[in-house]
Amino acid sequence: MLRQHVVGIVISGVLGIMLGVVAYFALRFVYPLYKSEIIFEIRPGLLESTDIGTRESMSDKDVLREANTQTLLLKQRDVLTEAVNNPSVRNTSWLQDLFLDPQTGVLLEAQAVDDLEEHVKAGQIRNTNLFNAKWSWHTAQDVPIVLNAIGNSFLRKIEDLDNKQFSENEELFRDQLRRTRLTLQDLNDEIQGFIVSKGITTLDDPRYSQAAFETQKLTEALTQSSSELTSVQTQYMQTAAKLEGTLEPTHEDILEAEYDVTLQRQLQALETLKATERSVLEQFNPDTPQVRNIER
Repeated sequence: MLRQHVVGIVISGVLGIMLGVVAYFALRFVYPLYKSEIIFEIRPGLLESTDIGTRESMSDKDVLREANTQTLLLKQRDVLTEAVNNPSVRNTSWLQDLFLDPQTGVLLEAQAVDDLEEHVKAGQIRNTNLFNAKWSWHTAQDVPIVLNAIGNSFLRKIEDLDNKQFSENEELFRDQLRRTRLTLQDLNDEIQGFIVSKGITTLDDPRYSQAAFETQKLTEALTQSSSELTSVQTQYMQTAAKLEGTLEPTHEDILEAEYDVTLQRQLQALETLKATERSVLEQFNPDTPQVRNIER
């Protein structure tokens, strides 16, 4: 019985071995898949061109719109083409096994870019201001290399776009500045022509001229001098009245006189004469020559 099926058993065994080998290599090619991702942050920018600083936050709608824009830029062919031509990517098994011509060794660039366009997945991370790019491959070492190349290429593109926009804005402002200067020059020419045609010698307001300032200073000095003269005249008249006896001296005048050196000397001389008079009156009669001399 067994002998009757020997040939079938052998054939089945050979077919099983062949299918196992084919399945092994097929599954080895398809699985396992090593997956990774790169993450980017969306930050608020200027709301208006006249703003000094960036906004503190963004609405969910703005975040979603910005994330969609950035993911489209990330998967553009020029970004992926630059990534494919990165020297580190050229050494990956992904590119060497699939996209190098086996006969010439030439890079099949378009096919490699097509593959990345199909298999790189990008989108916003829900409920965050982040978006990512994912890619998987059978060789674990290849995944971060390819993703980093894509990320660096994308960031360079964003920087180039920002620089281009800045240059365009700068040129726009320079052009506006040139036009403004020309307009000001035209206005200045018109003003000069008007001055010449009307025979105007100066445009200075006489209220703010140098002569006006000098006159104002002299007027202020004259006013101050007049005030001082009036004060001196008043003091003189008061002093004269006090000396004539028509005006009683004030307490301050008396104190000031007591501290005057000349007046103190006169008072001392007067006290001396009074003492001499008393002494003479005590010694002589009122009709004697000595008393008359003292009285004089």
